[in-house]
Amino acid sequence: MPRLPIDDNRLVRIKPDLISHSHSPLYISEMTGSSRGRQTLTLHTGSACLCLRLPRRPAGWLAAQACADALVFEFSDDGMILHLVELKSTVDPDEWDKIKKQLKGAYHNALAVRGVLELPDISAVKVIITCSEDRLGSATSATTASLKFGLGKPQRYAAVDWLERRVAIDDLNDIPLNIVIRDPDGNASAHLS
Repeated sequence: MPRLPIDDNRLVRIKPDLISHSHSPLYISEMTGSSRGRQTLTLHTGSACLCLRLPRRPAGWLAAQACADALVFEFSDDGMILHLVELKSTVDPDEWDKIKKQLKGAYHNALAVRGVLELPDISAVKVIITCSEDRLGSATSATTASLKFGLGKPQRYAAVDWLERRVAIDDLNDIPLNIVIRDPDGNASAHLS
């Protein structure tokens, strides 16, 4: 098993109940809310990973207070890859706008964590979103015209980035977006990198 390249003296800077690290697999769960919203994402990797399960308001001094569910720092042969993870039940245009704000908040928190733990530079950023119902995908949206906002509001396509499987955060454009559909029991599985 690959060893986590972080000194234990630095790991104690983060609350231990927020951290998990593993070679493979990693489990990220959402156990709050109704049974419909409960889910587990299993991530498979051949690299050492550090996973941080973020609290609702992780760093009060950051302007972006919404935050995705977890950060995964993957220490691969290609460098340190940051995975932003969000678990959802249903994704529609309004929810997708909220998710993008959560991803931005998670990215800012990842930059802070990277500094606190004195981690290497981030070589790539990737996003993983799980859901049981994709109301933006091509199977549920006959045309992109159906994704426009109503009269009197600016016409914009709320889901172009979702459909293209690419998202932008701050000045990072073209971040790969992996959408994983949950099974009826709330389980999803994906491979990192």
